Amino acid sequence: MFLKVKNLTKRFGGLVAVDNFSMEVTRRQITGLIGPNGAGKTTVLNMLSGLYRPDGGSIVFEDREISGKRPFEIARMGVGRTFQNIRLFNELNVLENVKIAHGWRSRDNLLLTMIGGTRVSRAEKEITRKAEECLERLDLLRLKNEYPGNLPYGTQRRVEIARALGSDPKLLLLDEPAAGLNPNEVHELMATLRKLVEDLDISIVLIEHRMEIVLNLCEWIFVLDFGKKIAEGTPKQIRENPAVIAAYLGEESRDA
Repeated sequence: MFLKVKNLTKRFGGLVAVDNFSMEVTRRQITGLIGPNGAGKTTVLNMLSGLYRPDGGSIVFEDREISGKRPFEIARMGVGRTFQNIRLFNELNVLENVKIAHGWRSRDNLLLTMIGGTRVSRAEKEITRKAEECLERLDLLRLKNEYPGNLPYGTQRRVEIARALGSDPKLLLLDEPAAGLNPNEVHELMATLRKLVEDLDISIVLIEHRMEIVLNLCEWIFVLDFGKKIAEGTPKQIRENPAVIAAYLGEESRDA
């Protein structure tokens, strides 16, 4: 199994934010994680990426236990992510933001910088080439010299995804990637994510409140409510699940 999460639990004082959550993700799969606000979705992603240490359970990624490892260790193992709140460096241009991900992943980049010389030049050129490739995949190469603060919110979201690709992930965690996008941008994003899975042979786990994205993009969906998994299944199964309708989708979704 590519990713196997078993009985994952996270507490904050007396609050159980995630309660014995289990999930499995296969290779080249787009998986949705949905639920009402406060259901524990982002907490799950934070544990998968190492920002939070689980209080219980296990996370096995490519047959290696990663629960409790630090974020940079998990990133180097092939897990990249974006955040619910945009975390771009506004003092750096778009290309530089993406280059940071490549340079940070390189184990010897700091040493090369200290030594200087031809090897530094070659390493810098390679980092630039890879960063531009990531931007091109998100149709952002033309904006490489722009600064994030000058770009529309939805475009900044795409820059974040490009930067996440800079760590060469095998698993990409996306926290509300469509926030701030208009309907045309939403369709473009869905097409882009499908192409990323196909071209890069990666898997994606995404949190998203826009159900047209989840139901049309994801192959398998997990539903959280008050930190507990209340359902999992195909988009059709989730849409018709009475517990999901009651907790999240609403009765009107039957006619949507």
